[in-house]
Amino acid sequence: MRRALIAISATAIALLGFTAVPAHAATCGLTKDADGTYSPVVCANGKPNAKVKRFIRGATPTILQLKKTATNDQIVAAVCTDTKTNKATYPMVQDGLDYVAAWYKWPASSVSSVMNQLINGKICT
Repeated sequence: MRRALIAISATAIALLGFTAVPAHAATCGLTKDADGTYSPVVCANGKPNAKVKRFIRGATPTILQLKKTATNDQIVAAVCTDTKTNKATYPMVQDGLDYVAAWYKWPASSVSSVMNQLINGKICT
């Protein structure tokens, strides 16, 4: 009986084209912007957009590896690695930080503080 239920469930999923979206993510469209980034990074409901994650991962893999409990120093180190090693532009870094911040529900001030430091040449020198 259990095997039959599993087979039926698997068939139903295949027929419906089910795609798994993590509970923390949402899907809300995708637009390629003039600067080569994609938006929206965060959907209107405040959740990160699952559709842009693959583009962000390519540009800012170190930022996306941050954990919920990342310290400011760890965030800065990730930003500097992605800008220097992975050649991420400021908009790409902003997108990576916005995505992670939405995922972990970090305060917006933590992202804006790091971005201000980066833009003003106070980090990654």
